[in-house]
Amino acid sequence: MGIATRTIDLAAGAPAVWQAVTDFTRFPEWLAIHKQWVGEHPARPVAGESFQQDVVLLGPPATITWTVAEVTQDTRLELTGSGPMGVQARFGCSLADVGATTEFTLELEFTGGPVAGPIGDMIDKAARTQLDASLEKFRAMVS
Repeated sequence: MGIATRTIDLAAGAPAVWQAVTDFTRFPEWLAIHKQWVGEHPARPVAGESFQQDVVLLGPPATITWTVAEVTQDTRLELTGSGPMGVQARFGCSLADVGATTEFTLELEFTGGPVAGPIGDMIDKAARTQLDASLEKFRAMVS
């Protein structure tokens, strides 16, 4: 299983962070696993809506079909998805107001298929690295 969670504090307020994180057109600016959109994608997440994205974690890109599982204004975004060879995916973003800052948490999880075997440890490490890079790019974007 490949799972990673990373959290940073941002100087921006939760509404500004939410605006940036839910603007799918800005994913190429900060989301390190993002390679490209496949076909149409929503500008903003709508619960139940599905779309496709090519992601890169290890090796060549893989197409994930995402469904917006949860959208809670200024608080939580969760996407669930499926990819090649039975891989299941989850991408989550959580925000929490902490006084003058916003705590921003990213979660990335891959399960099933080849992830269940020895490649799982490599995916764990790659996911942590990609989330760290994403959060730093996101921090620069919202500062």
